[in-house]
Amino acid sequence: MSSDHRRFRLMVTGGGTGGHTYPALTAVRTLQSRLAAQGSGLDVMWVGEVDSLEFRVAAGEGIRFASVAVGKIRRSKNPIKLVSPANIADMSRVPLGVLQARKVITGFGPDVVLAAGGYVTVPGGVAATRLCRVPLVVHEETVRLGLANRTLAGAATRIAVSSPSTLPLLPESVRPAAVVTGNPVRPEVFTGQAHKPIHALGLQGFDGRLPTVYVTGGAQGSQQVNHPGRFVRII
Repeated sequence: MSSDHRRFRLMVTGGGTGGHTYPALTAVRTLQSRLAAQGSGLDVMWVGEVDSLEFRVAAGEGIRFASVAVGKIRRSKNPIKLVSPANIADMSRVPLGVLQARKVITGFGPDVVLAAGGYVTVPGGVAATRLCRVPLVVHEETVRLGLANRTLAGAATRIAVSSPSTLPLLPESVRPAAVVTGNPVRPEVFTGQAHKPIHALGLQGFDGRLPTVYVTGGAQGSQQVNHPGRFVRII
C-alpha cells in the first residue's frame, strides 16, 4: 500500500472568531501528531469565509483553504428585525455556499468533516450530511450549542462538547451521539510568561504571591469583560 493511501483526510469548517478557530486548529495539530506517531499522515482542507480569521490561520499553518458563500443571522427579540434586509441577503447566500461546499467535498474526498462552530460551518456541514453522506463531527466550545451547531447536530455522527453540563441541555434525540471531550487547548497557552500581562494591562498593585483568577470572555459582550480596567482581586 502506498503512503498516500495511509493518509487520513480531514475537512475542517468553522471560524469567524478565535473561540471557534483556534480549538479547531489545535484539533488538527493533535491529530497530525497522533497520526505521525503511527506512521501515517493527515491531509487537511479548511472551508470557511475568505479574508477571515480562519483564512489567515489556515494560511499561516500551510493548510489548504476553500472559501464558500456564508450567511450570518443577526438575532433579535423583535421578530420583525429577523427579516431585515441584511438577514435576507445573507441567508440567500447559504444555498450557494452549500453547493460550493459539496464541490469541495467531492473533489477533496474527506474521511470526516469537523464542524467547529460559527455561522461559516453551515454550508459545509449541510453539504457533508445531506448531499455527500460524509460523517460529521460537531464540536461545541461553550456550554450551550450555538445556532449553527444546533442546526447541524441532528445529522451529526458525533457531537463533542466541552462540559458535562451541556449534555442535559441537548435535545434527547441527539444525546446518544454526544461525548464530552473538553476544549482543545494549544500547548502555547501553558508556556506563556506570567509577567507580560501584568505590564500590558497596567495592573497596578498586583501581588503575584496571592492566588490569581483570570477571567476573560469571547463572542458578543466580551468587551465589557475584557476591558483592562475591569478586574477583581479575590482574597
